[in-house]
Order: sequence, then structure tokens, then C-alpha cells
Amino acid sequence: AKITVDNPYASEVAEVFPEASRYRDDFLEKHAKTHAKDFEQLRMLEEFKSYNEETPYHNMAKAMFEILDEYITRLTPIERAEVALYLAGMQDALNPELDEKLNEKFYGSANRRKSLRQKGVYLSLSEIKRLFRETHPEERNLAFRALFAGEDSISNSREAEQVLIDRLLLADPSMPVYLRKVLGIYLHEITRVERAVLLSWLLANGNQGVLSGPEVLKMIVEKGGAVAAKLAQLVASHGFKLPAEYQHVLEVFKGSAQNIDKIDALEWISERLPADKYDQIKSLDRELGSGSIKLAYVATLYDGRQIVIKLSREYARRKLAKELGLLHSLISEIQADPDLRIEGLERLAAEVERIITEEMNFEEEFALEREHKQASQDRPFLIRMFGNQVGVYYPQPLDGWQTSDILVEEFVKANSWNELPDHAMLGWSKEKLAKAAIAETLNQIWSFTEPSEWRDDGKVIIDIDPHEENQLAMTGLFGQKKMVNIDLGQSVRVDPEVLRGFSNIIMQIYRQNFDAATAQARAFIDMESPEKSQRFLDELLVQAESSNDPLEIFTKTLEEVELEGVMLKQEFLFFQKLFATTVGMKRHIRDQDYITKQIKKIVALRTVSHPRTMVGELKNLLTPCEQVILSGAKNL
Repeated sequence: AKITVDNPYASEVAEVFPEASRYRDDFLEKHAKTHAKDFEQLRMLEEFKSYNEETPYHNMAKAMFEILDEYITRLTPIERAEVALYLAGMQDALNPELDEKLNEKFYGSANRRKSLRQKGVYLSLSEIKRLFRETHPEERNLAFRALFAGEDSISNSREAEQVLIDRLLLADPSMPVYLRKVLGIYLHEITRVERAVLLSWLLANGNQGVLSGPEVLKMIVEKGGAVAAKLAQLVASHGFKLPAEYQHVLEVFKGSAQNIDKIDALEWISERLPADKYDQIKSLDRELGSGSIKLAYVATLYDGRQIVIKLSREYARRKLAKELGLLHSLISEIQADPDLRIEGLERLAAEVERIITEEMNFEEEFALEREHKQASQDRPFLIRMFGNQVGVYYPQPLDGWQTSDILVEEFVKANSWNELPDHAMLGWSKEKLAKAAIAETLNQIWSFTEPSEWRDDGKVIIDIDPHEENQLAMTGLFGQKKMVNIDLGQSVRVDPEVLRGFSNIIMQIYRQNFDAATAQARAFIDMESPEKSQRFLDELLVQAESSNDPLEIFTKTLEEVELEGVMLKQEFLFFQKLFATTVGMKRHIRDQDYITKQIKKIVALRTVSHPRTMVGELKNLLTPCEQVILSGAKNL
């Protein structure tokens, strides 16, 4: 029966989804996360979710589950695996022997037929398969889980599990053999229960036919938690040479291990914030984002101000230790196989652990936000005015609101990346925001030239994760544009000498002094043998043939030689993610020489701003002959 409601929050739901179902639950949660709601309004919406009432959808799912359980009684694990593939649409028909066995066991005796008539069950397995296509993936997932439960379950037979693993991973011939092997190792490394959950989910989402390789990869990474999410992002910035469609899955992947219902998020906030702070919150508004480590909401205070609340639930923190242990086991298996072994893979795992540990530290992120703002204010006047086409703004945290699980900062009204057009003559566009992000990254790197921009401990702060979703576009009252930098938890504090070294490498590549660039790169890259140095130099020359951008040449070279053991040392590994993310922004910009032009602009501005320092910096890039000429010019 159609529900009737008097409140404005559920009237649309009643019209669109008169029957409670998981589809209606999805609609309700999407509505809640995109509209301001106080606790009472959220509770009102929660009452309309399907788990609160018996519905035809629940009855159908329950009946389907029971019928399936009847069918698989006395089936062997291998036979259950075949039934699973058939119901998932990955197999057109059952083999004749199994089909006959099912009919005999299900409909065989007179007593059996009488029992079925009393239950009202007359669905054949092919009819159940058709019903599967009409149900929500979560309902199918529960039904598939029946095949993994009981004495003769698929989970009790490694052979039956392998049938499913092979079928799911071999279904798309485009999946690289290397990736297929790695995913196979992963599926055997996780626990039996975790494997059942993952295989059930893959089967539930493949009911329309064969899953593509990229789809399988995405689902496995999604179920892998925060560690898998960060590993995917790092793999995308390193030289693993995956096909473009697989690389794209990893590049755009945004983990959602923290994705929870809005009412649960509000309850978590109420338990963790000091009472005097929580009582100031009038409503929890739209969800800004849900990532692998944390999620963020806009909230409105009773005084009218809006704030951003970032939170990380405790259970996710507990899961991390287990996920990191799994990651180390997986890497041990990969490195033990001569056909799979990758030089430096352990370094990548260590970098994943470092990033996750830092992103979980809200107290540290509080300090980083303050430091970024101070560093931008300490830039010389010329750099602030002309070093970027737009202004740069860092939202600031609110004193007294942060805890180990929650960080609260000011809300800045701005447009996200996905809300912008690709290009625009006037106003913001993705191209303009990409240019602004590149310029800010280069300004941070070249701040090693001016001590007034350093922290009190002599370090320079760098945001190593300046990807598209971490930049917002803000327009002031008089049309003034500012880029808003958010999610600074991955920022690092770097010694100016390290930045000087990397900038010198980039400048030597720009000057096409590839031998000098290689010599300077030895301080940061493992090139302990002449052969590795030569390999790095050769790759620089190859990349220089297809690009004039020195940062792109350096980044692509790192990606190409990494799997041969020529890679950044552990303490400098984060630079590869920074450079790959920055170079990746070029895909939104029509002028492919923009990075080169921006580097030249920054060097010129800093030479005018602090010439004495910059002359010394530029001198390091000159050949001995050029240094003599420069010294003579200075004497004149």
C-alpha cells in the first residue's frame, strides 16, 4: 500500500517509491546527504527505510533466499559454485547432470511435491534467475551468501572457491596476466569470510552478464578498505604500465571506507564533540565527501555560520592495522614469485602506511592548515601578486573543536571541480583551476629560495596531494577569483636543500643538460651502479623526444625506470606522487607548455624579488664557462 505522509521530507519519497525497498533506502540517504537536516528530520526520514517494515520486496528476497537454500541442499561445493555462476548470468545453462540432479532433489518425491505445494513454492531455478535481475544488488548479495554457508558451502572447499575466482578473473581476456595473478594472490590471502563477502558481491553485480576486468578491479579495491584505496592511488602514479582502462580505474578511485548513513554520522559527532560545541549545531547539511580515511559534512550553527566537520570512525582505525598486515603478506607473496617480483615494492607499502598514518592524525592536520596559510602570507609581494593567476586560500580550523576523531574548520562557499565547465572565457573553469593548482605547487617548491617563507624549524611545507577534488573555485564579491585548497592531511615538511636539489634537476632538464641532471639525481634516486645511471640518462633522452616540459620528462622517466630498480629513495618517494599529480593536471589544459612557462615565470619573479639569492641559485645551474662569464658580468 502506498504510504501517506504529511511532512515535506517524505512526500516525494511516497510519490516515487510507494513501497519500501533498498532502492527507496538509497534515495532517502542520497536526499539526506544533499540537504540540511536536524536530528529530528533525519530520524523522520529514517523511519521510512525498508528495514522498519515488512514489504513485498523483503518477502520476495526472503522467499528467494529460502528457495535457493532448498535447491542447494545436498549439493557439493563445486556444484554450488556452478549454480552461483548460472544465477549471476556468467553461465547460460547448467550442465545436464546438475540440472537433472536439482530437479530430482527439488521436485522428485511425492512428499517433496506436497511440501512444496504447502509452501507455495513453484519457482524453477531459471525463474529465480530472472527474479535476480529485478532485485537490488544487496538482495542478490544476501542470496548468494547462502551458497557460502553450511557444511557443504563453497567456503569449505578451496577447489570450489577457485572455480569462482578463476571464472571472475578470467572472464575478461583483456585483464593483464600480471594483474590477474596479483588479484588471485589477494583473494587467497584474505580470510574465508572476507573472501565469501567479496565473491558474493562480485556475483551479485554480475547478474547481467560477464564483469569487465576494470569492473572487477574496482570492486576488489572498494572492498579492500583504506589501505587498498591508498595503494590504488599510489600505483596510479608509479610505473606499473597497466592498460589505460585499468589505469583510469585507479587514478579516479576514491575510497569510501568511511561511507555511513547520515544519522549515524550525526550520532558519532554528538558523542565525540564537547557538549558546549555540539549544542551550537543547528543542522547537519550536505555531505562534502566520503573517502577512505574520513568523511566531511557541512553543518550550520545557530548563529548562522557554516562549518565543515571532518570525522573518522574508530572502527576504521582498528581495521587499518589488519589491512596493513594483509598488505605486507600480499607483498611477501608477490616478491617470492620470480615472475611477479617488483623492485622497490616494499617502499611503496611503506609509503602507503606513512600516508594513512598521517591522514588519520587530525591534530597534525590542524597544524598543517595553519602552516600553509602562514607560508602563503609570508611569500614576497611579487610572488603573491603575480605568482599565480588567482589568489590562494586555505580554510582554517576552529580552535577548541578538534578531537582525535573530529576536525572542524571554516566553511568556504566555492564550486567543486565537477561543477565547473571544461573551459570558459569568463569565470572559473576546470582549465583555470588546473592552472592555479599547478602554479601553487610550483610556488611551494620554489619557496626554498627565500628563507622568509620557511617554517621556524627551517623546513618548507608542501602539499603532495593537489589533485582535482582537493581544489575548490571561489569567486569574491567583485569577481575576484581564489583557489581554495582543502584536505591537507598528506602535506610534508621538507628541507629546503631537498627542494633545491629537485628544482635543479628540473632546470637542468629544461636546459637539456641531461648528464648534469642525471648526476644531480643520484642524490635522490637509487643509481648505485653505472648501468642504472645510464638507464636513467637514456630514458631522459627518450622522454625529451616527446615532450618539452622538464617536469613531465622527469616524471615519465621515473615511471619508466622504476620497475627496473631505478627509483626514488624511500625518504623522497612522495615526490613521485606530487609530480605525477601535477603533470596529470595538464590533461585539462590546452596549452601543453603551461608548466614550462610557469616555471620560467616563477624563476623570473623570484629573481626580481630577491636577486642576490637567485643569482646564487642560478649559478649552480651554469657550466664552468658560463660561471666565468657571470662572474665577469658581476665585476663589471
